[in-house]
Amino acid sequence: MSGRGRSRREILLLGLSAAGSLALAGCGDDHKDSRARYLGPIDNGQAPRTDADLCVYGATPAGIAAAVQARRMGLRTTLLAFDDEIGGMMSGGLSASDTGYTSTIGGFAREIFVAIGEHYRSTGPVYNFEPHVARDVFVAVLKKVGVRVVTRQRLAEVVLSGNKIRWINTDGGGTHRANAFVDASYEGDLLAAARVAFVTGRESNSEYGETLNGVQNRPAGSTFLSCVSPYRRDGDPTSGLLPDVSANGLGVTGQQSPFGMDFCFRLCLAHAGANARPFPKPAGYDPERYELHRRYLAAGNRNVMSFMVELPGRKYDLNNSGPVSTNLVGGSTNWATADYARREQIYQDHLTYQQGLLWFLANDPAVPAWQRTQARSLGLAADEFVDSDNWPRQLYVREARRMVSDYVATEGDASGARHCPDPIAYASYKVDSHAVQRVVANNCLVNEGGVDVPVPGPWAVSLRSILPRRQECVNLVVPVCVSSSHVAWSSLRMEPVLMMLGQVAAIAAGMGIRRGVAVQDIAYAEIRAALQRLRMPLPAAAT
Repeated sequence: MSGRGRSRREILLLGLSAAGSLALAGCGDDHKDSRARYLGPIDNGQAPRTDADLCVYGATPAGIAAAVQARRMGLRTTLLAFDDEIGGMMSGGLSASDTGYTSTIGGFAREIFVAIGEHYRSTGPVYNFEPHVARDVFVAVLKKVGVRVVTRQRLAEVVLSGNKIRWINTDGGGTHRANAFVDASYEGDLLAAARVAFVTGRESNSEYGETLNGVQNRPAGSTFLSCVSPYRRDGDPTSGLLPDVSANGLGVTGQQSPFGMDFCFRLCLAHAGANARPFPKPAGYDPERYELHRRYLAAGNRNVMSFMVELPGRKYDLNNSGPVSTNLVGGSTNWATADYARREQIYQDHLTYQQGLLWFLANDPAVPAWQRTQARSLGLAADEFVDSDNWPRQLYVREARRMVSDYVATEGDASGARHCPDPIAYASYKVDSHAVQRVVANNCLVNEGGVDVPVPGPWAVSLRSILPRRQECVNLVVPVCVSSSHVAWSSLRMEPVLMMLGQVAAIAAGMGIRRGVAVQDIAYAEIRAALQRLRMPLPAAAT
């Protein structure tokens, strides 16, 4: 199924009323505002009411995996999308997949990458792809299995009876009832509203006996290699700090920190010409915000715009590279627990910063000629994100809430020092925490929080890491904001892993629904057997 040449509205309406087809309700009238934004319109006067066996909140890859698996199990399934977007980061700009060991990717996740490969006429899985292709693949499989997808459903309220979710209400008057629920959102909003325990930020090293948690002052990929002055007047502490520099102290290595890693937009770029639009100058552009970047470039650094992975179609996935790049360092503070209005402000600040950065690199006369030439040779891919001025609507929320359950994955799991007895999927990417805040030390800028440490090999995620504690909720499964320390999360947070966890979430929830028991009551052996039938890679035995 191809969405190229169609409007987003047309894609959403395909098969709307046909039995067994993709039903995407709640779309409302087309809207003309093409700004990238966190909050879109809601559907006043068209409040959906759904009843299902399983309700999945969040149309992320993990949420799609859960919804598709549930339908394949014969369950009536509702998938709620926060806005009009389907596919989370995979259709939202993260097109160069972080895979770790590809041999550990199985089940629905592998199926998706194989389907992407088929689009490109490959005989095997393809992990680098154009964003619209990922979305088309997701929409096609949702339509094929008959998942009901309801868009523009922002969580407003969770109605509980003791430790069980009865239904959830969404903005605009929507009500969604189900026997069980999956929170597949990047923020963990549903689990929090259901009063499930969670943590944000970074634990201290002492909490779980770790070495990479808490405040991190060790060299990493986001660390300045030479002194860059943090002051408005170069070298003058009395002149105040440059924009986006925190007045927080550096802190002590390993101590607890309320701050998590930084965000950015993952952009799809193309060579300048017919298939690219020049980088736009945002309305709120402030040249002073990029004084730090001028100094960084003047010092001879060449990595502000260097992390580009080639995609099919002569396109590129642009990611953060080094200490001064597309990440808005310190900009993600409070996102996890903020209300929607505050998230919109944070979102727009990221948008203005990153659009302004690219315009600055392409146009400011203080930028070295080589950098301006590089920036001008590229632009936003004109055939991607066509309803939002070729800019993705999905902000890369690398870290938000993390559930706290009966098993917390830690550095011990990622390092191979600990092995859970109930593995459900492998993680295998390095411990990759982006910077957290930009502070001053010895009159020089320091990016604090970066960690870039390989893991010795694939490590297993525990079933209990996706299940809340029984006393908190018996009919909720959480495959994204899983129970893990900041360190373990920094390794397992990649979309292939989260898709596998989403599929497991549906299996656990489905078994609980059919038997009328708590998700915590399903025997691990039964879930393991189901995963083996789906050819999910697992350790040889659960010991």
